[in-house]
Formats: sequence, structure tokens, C-alpha cells
Amino acid sequence: MDKANSVRAALNEALPDLVTNPEKLKVFADTGKIVASMAATDSFDYQYTLNVILLDFTGDPDYVFLALVKWMRANQPDMLLNVDRRDTALTYEADFNDDTSVDLSIKLTLTESVVANADGTVTHVKEPVCDGDVWTN
Repeated sequence: MDKANSVRAALNEALPDLVTNPEKLKVFADTGKIVASMAATDSFDYQYTLNVILLDFTGDPDYVFLALVKWMRANQPDMLLNVDRRDTALTYEADFNDDTSVDLSIKLTLTESVVANADGTVTHVKEPVCDGDVWTN
């Protein structure tokens, strides 16, 4: 599951405090499943909820969510384009510790397609990119 590390990197870039205090960022997948079919190949999809936890966060949450929305636009655009899915694509809970810090639990609904190649290797499919009205991989 490559997207977990990609989300972590996006947050580290947007919030330098997480680089110097890595214990404040926890990332894990839950409610995951593998979706496969009886197609001609053994390819499959990961479908899961990525749970991102920021502990004792003292910054502006707007920058957390800005980084995640940018990440979703680039790495999971189907969730934002689909009216029925966008309401649950990025959710959160906040535990206000005191006047200065909050624990944030953020959940991202993600998928990753994996192609099983004839030589026994696997390839993670890149998300399509929109350039104007044209979508490419």
C-alpha cells in the first residue's frame, strides 16, 4: 500500500514540525479489503480507510486539511469527483486537549490498483492526472 507513505510525506512537507517530532504522526490502514475477480490476470485492488493521527497538534488545522485536499486531488481524484463519495472521502475527529493542542484523527477513503504481470511481478497503477479536460495516467 504505497499511498500511506505518500500521505505521510505530504504532511511532513506541509508541516515541518512533524519531521522534527515524528512521534506526533501515526498512519495506519483499517477496514481494508482486497477486491479481485476471475479476470484473465490475478490483478486486484486494495480498498481501505487510511487513518492519520496527529497528536498534540498545535498548528493551524487549515494547513493539515489543505495538504490532504491537495494530496487527494493528485492521488485519489475519483473520490473528489464523485458527488456520492466526496462527503465521506475525507473525515475527521478532534480531541481538544487544552487551549493550545488537539489530537486529530483523519480518515481518508483510498483505493490502489495492483496489476499482476505475466513475469510474476506486480505494478501499482498510477492515478490518472487531469490536464484541462484530458485525463492521462
